[in-house]
Amino acid sequence: MFVKTVICGLLLASASNAAIYDTAASLPLRSYDYVIVGGGVAGSVLANRLTEDRHINVLLLEAGPSNKGVYEIMVPFYFWLGIPQRYNWSAIPFLNNRTVNYPRGHVLGGSSNLNGMVYDRGTIGEYDKLANITGDAGWSWNNLLPYFIKMESFGPPADNHNTTGEYNPLFHGTSGPLGNSLPGYPQHIDQLVLESIGNDVFPFNEDASSGNTIGFGWQVSTIHNGTRTTAATAYLADQYLERPNLHVLVNAFVSRVLPSKTRSQTIDTVEFHQGLGMQFCKVFREVILSAGTVNSPHILLNSGIGDKHTLASLDIPVLHDLP
Repeated sequence: MFVKTVICGLLLASASNAAIYDTAASLPLRSYDYVIVGGGVAGSVLANRLTEDRHINVLLLEAGPSNKGVYEIMVPFYFWLGIPQRYNWSAIPFLNNRTVNYPRGHVLGGSSNLNGMVYDRGTIGEYDKLANITGDAGWSWNNLLPYFIKMESFGPPADNHNTTGEYNPLFHGTSGPLGNSLPGYPQHIDQLVLESIGNDVFPFNEDASSGNTIGFGWQVSTIHNGTRTTAATAYLADQYLERPNLHVLVNAFVSRVLPSKTRSQTIDTVEFHQGLGMQFCKVFREVILSAGTVNSPHILLNSGIGDKHTLASLDIPVLHDLP
């Protein structure tokens, strides 16, 4: 019986990780419709949404490891530990020999694995102003709210206490991929704080997710069933990884994107490394850079896309002058 249980468990584990690959050689394809560079918050969502069309093949390249089974990620109060890194974060000459604390999520799901799990939305006025500035009504609060609700699966807190009056269900979804909840560890001071408020300056706010963020209220967290939820647990969950058109390669550090030899102004190859080996992947439609505010510009510069003077100083051939 024990042997059967172990074998069954191994088979289930293998099936659940079927679309996460450790080596480029194990990938079932060598070219894809879309290659997404960076499996962080944006990359995870893009990979999920694009592969809703079963006729589109997507490869998601993540420089870090898989998020699965990492205890420091799963336990909410361990967020301060961060993710262990193999890099040497020593002083850098370009930073005037300083070191700067800049936490980044080098793992599937990106920095959603190491944040404080605070779920928040902006104010109605902020989104409406963004819509006015861009001239795109799609950025307005009324047009974004259905998507906020669509992405969310609001569930009970870890201690299952009665949450009546602690949030407004009209502003929350219950069937989306991202699990949220209210705090499951009430403190004695909570009631004292509630009894001390009620004036016009700091009123009680039943739900800051309503677009009104002024006042005291209960903080929604990206926690579901007592564990952290991330972009990876939400959008790269097992039911999505089972899609035959979605492949995820971890520990794949992208260095450059390369131009097509037959089509002008077209990028059709992604260069990446696993250990000392250099790998290439062909792209039929688009390369999507979602490697973050640091690595996306880095990849572009390495590829010859950027200010021509900066590129020349580094002996990088200019592919496109982009000051």
